Amino acid sequence: MGSKYTKHILFVVALLFIFRDLVGNMSTNLPDWRDYAFITWITNQNINHIKTLDFANIFNTNAFFPHTNTLFLSETFFTLSLVGLPISLFVKDPIILFNLLFLLTFVLNYVSSFLFWKKITKSEGVAFIGSVATVFSPYFYAQFGHFQMITYWPLMFSLYFLVESKRNKKKLFLVGLFLAIQFLASVYLTYFLCVAILLYLFFDFLKNRNIKSVLVSFFIIFSLFLTLDGVFIKGYMNTQKYFGVKREYGEYVGYSAHLTDYLFPRQQSYLYNNTFFKKWNAYNKHNLGEVASFPGFVLTITALLGIFGFKNSKNSIVVMFKKEVERYWFLSLATIGFLFSLGPRLNFNGVYSGIPTIYTLLLKIPFVEAIRGLERWSFLFYFGLTYFSLLYIKTIKRRSVLFIVLTILLLELMPFKTLTYAGSYITNNDEVLRDICSIQKTAILEIPVTHFDTTGSIAEGVSYITTRELATLYNHCHLINGYTGYDLPSIANTKNQIYESIASKDSQGFYKTISESGAQILVLNRKNLLPETITTFNKFLLELVKTSQLKPLGKDVYKIN
Repeated sequence: MGSKYTKHILFVVALLFIFRDLVGNMSTNLPDWRDYAFITWITNQNINHIKTLDFANIFNTNAFFPHTNTLFLSETFFTLSLVGLPISLFVKDPIILFNLLFLLTFVLNYVSSFLFWKKITKSEGVAFIGSVATVFSPYFYAQFGHFQMITYWPLMFSLYFLVESKRNKKKLFLVGLFLAIQFLASVYLTYFLCVAILLYLFFDFLKNRNIKSVLVSFFIIFSLFLTLDGVFIKGYMNTQKYFGVKREYGEYVGYSAHLTDYLFPRQQSYLYNNTFFKKWNAYNKHNLGEVASFPGFVLTITALLGIFGFKNSKNSIVVMFKKEVERYWFLSLATIGFLFSLGPRLNFNGVYSGIPTIYTLLLKIPFVEAIRGLERWSFLFYFGLTYFSLLYIKTIKRRSVLFIVLTILLLELMPFKTLTYAGSYITNNDEVLRDICSIQKTAILEIPVTHFDTTGSIAEGVSYITTRELATLYNHCHLINGYTGYDLPSIANTKNQIYESIASKDSQGFYKTISESGAQILVLNRKNLLPETITTFNKFLLELVKTSQLKPLGKDVYKIN
């Protein structure tokens, strides 16, 4: 194979070792059974629509029946689905298929990052360091639970062709193409990519003073993006309007980073997996929402040394900053990523200060409000730091110093242990439902209705509802309820009315609610019910079966008459 490919083989081997728990349990395990179960459901459903040429329903999901275009209530995951389409010809199990896509995504992240940093640094060795630092950056640890946020290979390919383009129209076309692909992988990362592209074009204008060239580049990139993704953008807008989706101001504050987040390492890596850092992290009081992370000692120190140059004079040390367009671009990205991640109000170690930031003004701009998890802007912060870190690492001449720096960096970056979790999404009820829905697709209402009315924590509730969505891949039924990034008011109303009937011991009120929900089948998931409601549910079911308003089809499966 030659030494040329050794570093790439090492990355793949390291990846398989890091995710060895998943590799050894491909058919039973997922990184978690919450968002990852949801993504597995969406991805496999998209693939099934494409394989069967069911384009009339491609924006519809099995959940939230009879509403249409419900795919636009979350990320569409079409990029992941299209990558998985050829694999699905040989792999039929939804869990195995997703896990293969999961691992493949990290390989694509690595390849795209390597090409980008090789173009920037002009060094394969430094590019390898940069790609590993990108794939396993602090952002990886902060966003691991949101797979769409770490699917950024289209972003890296887009930036690669952007810096490669030199006003070449074919390469600008590829910038727009990968921008469109990124939108179908992650809307959030598309915003970050757009900021990076616009800043690049701005600094290109400052350098060359050629407004015509910049405008042509802008037109090629964004006209192609709108042409390819216009129907999806319109779908998001129409769905938002139809369902009246509106984010509360408190959500932006709650999902922002706190200033102190950048002092506490979240990396579950070899260096930080010890008593000292566990005690240090205990001082972090920001425990709700999304949390940013300390970049790491090597990344922080080498980035600062890369940003500023130092020159000894006779009586002083002179701090310098090279006036280069590329440096301005990356410094702007890092600054924007840091400031925007703090959200509209400044917070400090779990305490809300109320001090407004620049993001307060940005929220007034149309479409900006779509980004709820503002901590995620930190992607640009770590990205910018990585550039300056690589600049300095490239200048280290002494091998002993370089070895020490890279060793500490790897210990900071590489995950100590990445756990996955075994689970199952098919129950005995699904065998009954499959028999019913294989004859005619039928709408079912599952109780508990949402992740808020289950036994256990909210996280356990999310796991319950996402696995029930995943089960529709097997039973082929429509769900009246479901889970997405937005809680439908109609589902919340159904849930509230059911529990009002429970509280008032009103079995006919309960029957009225479930019959008006649009469901033809009622399914009771007993192990997920709130303990205090089980007795009343049992009583209701006995009464309604006796009056023939419900007909038993199996244990805890009832036809609504």
